[in-house]
Amino acid sequence: MNSKTYEPPDPKLGKLEPPYQTDVEARIGRMMDRYDTPFFYRQPRLIYDQGYHDIWHPTFTLPTYDSLVVEYADPNSGVDYAERQRVYRFNGIAALVARDQDLSTTRWDETLMRRVHAEYQRAQAEYRHQQIHGYRRPDLEHP
Repeated sequence: MNSKTYEPPDPKLGKLEPPYQTDVEARIGRMMDRYDTPFFYRQPRLIYDQGYHDIWHPTFTLPTYDSLVVEYADPNSGVDYAERQRVYRFNGIAALVARDQDLSTTRWDETLMRRVHAEYQRAQAEYRHQQIHGYRRPDLEHP
């Protein structure tokens, strides 16, 4: 996919458009605007992985989808996005990865929004069925 294509910004946004790092990220952000889906661009997230805390900056965070993360898998970044998805899931954060081949199909925007909805519903169902493990005082337990 040619990531050098240019889409002019929506005139309604003017200077409110984030400073996207790549043209593909700009395409995704503008698509989110067309679908009236609010998002934060590169919002810091505290992540716990392998005994350490770290700050990650996912490409998009969707607050109306319970802070679901949409990562653009930049092929030049050298990041292992499958591992990032595993870490997001471990932290209880719903996430999906958009790759160049996902964005080169016809109606890619509809497909991506369907994936967002599906991942959100999957995460909601998963979290709804998780058991809550709390501390129990031994002196209050029944014999």
